Amino acid sequence: MKICVTTLYSRLITVDESKLVTGFQNLGSWLNTTKIDIDVRIAKTWSAHDKLKIIWKSHLYRVYKVELFRVTVESILLYGSESWTLTSLLTKRLDGTYTKLLRAALNIHCSDHQRNENVYGKIPEISETIRKRRLSLAGHCWRSNKIVKDLLFWEPTRGKRCKGRSENTYIHQLTEDTDMNQQDLRKTMEDRQKWKNVISTERDQKTKRTNAKHPCSICSKNVSENVWSIQCVDCLLWIHRTCLKTSVKEMRTLQNWRWHCGCEALNRDSSCLARYPTK
Repeated sequence: MKICVTTLYSRLITVDESKLVTGFQNLGSWLNTTKIDIDVRIAKTWSAHDKLKIIWKSHLYRVYKVELFRVTVESILLYGSESWTLTSLLTKRLDGTYTKLLRAALNIHCSDHQRNENVYGKIPEISETIRKRRLSLAGHCWRSNKIVKDLLFWEPTRGKRCKGRSENTYIHQLTEDTDMNQQDLRKTMEDRQKWKNVISTERDQKTKRTNAKHPCSICSKNVSENVWSIQCVDCLLWIHRTCLKTSVKEMRTLQNWRWHCGCEALNRDSSCLARYPTK
């Protein structure tokens, strides 16, 4: 596809001054195909991720690293993702890239043999996040009274399709995300609450992660019931005794105290929960 690009302010120019290009950048997104835009997003995400290496290599608590990662790194990867039409290959690439970014941010090496379930914790897959953002934008556009409502389900009535497999369109992407036809999509989008319920449901039950019940906020490993551990009364995350580098005697003393890891203000009314091995 070739696009005729004019000057920035769309002034009248002659044909000789125009330039034929295969795509161009507008508002930070590359307007040609989803694949090219994803390539640009991934490159910019890794660049932003590498600038924070000093933080990822530090001994900062996991809860802080995750919040910083999702604000500074994930937001760059998801910029303009509401308009993406993803194939299975692009979905796998995005999920794989996000996993590598998250492992590097949490300073988890492949030699640590950590499962993705323990690495992610309560963080959803990036493909699922993109699906929810795309459906949320589509519902907002459909309920508006602007021209975007007419363009949402627009399909060309003229022309001839090229040979080979057709590219995935935005309409086909919405039907794939919700398992609905176009008529059901229009009816469901009219009701905001029903559409929210559709967005909140998982696309495939097989993709739901079996999250670790009690991931340690320092090493990200699961905190089982047969090891010494303690729970923060603010973030409710468990931490291994060995990660805290405390003795068994100190752990017994902490049972009668409200223990905080420093994640929030000390203004909650709750008691400390210390867990120790059962006989």
